[in-house]
Amino acid sequence: MKRSTAWIALALVGVSASALSAPLFAQDAVITSGNGAGVEAAARGDFETAVQAWRPLAAAGDADAQYNLAQAYKFGRGVDTDLAEAERLYGLAARQGHWRAADNYGLLLFHRGAKAEALPFLEQAALRGDARAQYLYGLSLFNGELVEKDWVRGYALMTLAQNAGLDQATRARAQMDQYIPLEQRRRGVALSTELAADAEARRQQLADAADYGVAPGQVAAVTPTPVPAPAPAPTKLPRGNPAQAGADYTLPSATQQAEASPPPAVRTDPAPRTVTAPPREPAPAQAAMTGPWKIQLGAFSIASGADRLWDRLSGNPALAGAQKVVERAGGLTRLKAGGFASRSAAQAACNSLRASGQDCLVTR
Repeated sequence: MKRSTAWIALALVGVSASALSAPLFAQDAVITSGNGAGVEAAARGDFETAVQAWRPLAAAGDADAQYNLAQAYKFGRGVDTDLAEAERLYGLAARQGHWRAADNYGLLLFHRGAKAEALPFLEQAALRGDARAQYLYGLSLFNGELVEKDWVRGYALMTLAQNAGLDQATRARAQMDQYIPLEQRRRGVALSTELAADAEARRQQLADAADYGVAPGQVAAVTPTPVPAPAPAPTKLPRGNPAQAGADYTLPSATQQAEASPPPAVRTDPAPRTVTAPPREPAPAQAAMTGPWKIQLGAFSIASGADRLWDRLSGNPALAGAQKVVERAGGLTRLKAGGFASRSAAQAACNSLRASGQDCLVTR
């Protein structure tokens, strides 16, 4: 097993900024206060009006409006795509303790090559359970790039990113297996379980803080510090392709094409006599689940936003049998899907929703 030359490179060429970011969640799913008009407009798909509503609020220092306006610039919703402006707005909101803005801020910093600035944000995002940050920070720990090398923690974070369905993490972990001793890999897998539980607790604390209007903590500003350029990655590893382990988020996932069925043969004999079958009983409706675990789908300053989101998501197979739960506290309306029998069942449904672009959080 070779250890001294271990290095997994990032292939960032051709990566779009939107690919380095989370799926575009429902815009009003993360708004708290002071954004009513923008929320309503975004819910209707009228992002131009939403942007007009968010601009003065963002200029006045409203972190939610800054975050939403950054989302608009990043995804080109109601405005032309402008990553520099998105990064600026994310930074403003992040420094006010807006954790979603902080997560996206770190990713955009990394994307434009400001790795020293990005890593503190990526570390915190990884601890909150962001798979993209877990992947990028895990690679930094493995390579010892701008952080102290820690193969156990790097392997744990890469395991979590792989479990979240990030294809690049699967390839990167396969390369890590070539260098990291078995005992350290086992410790990494065990640590990944602890980190996952801690990330869930952190996200629940953030959700509760938003419900009661309590700031979950300020995100400190990071001043870029000059760092020596890391040594270039070797062009080849003993096994595997470093480029294939990179952050190539634009690569499509593998899909299988169904084979076309051959046309039926032409019958020459008389058609058989038609036999009328008795009518079938309709399939029974899915019984409502009654377990104690729930999935939080969004928090709204306008209650109607919860109803619209439930109308959009209730047909998703991941929520089959789940009950609509609406909770009101601190001026917010929280939408949850309830009835899951276990944490693992709720987490599996949440993972399925995230894969389709809907953010969620397992609660009880």
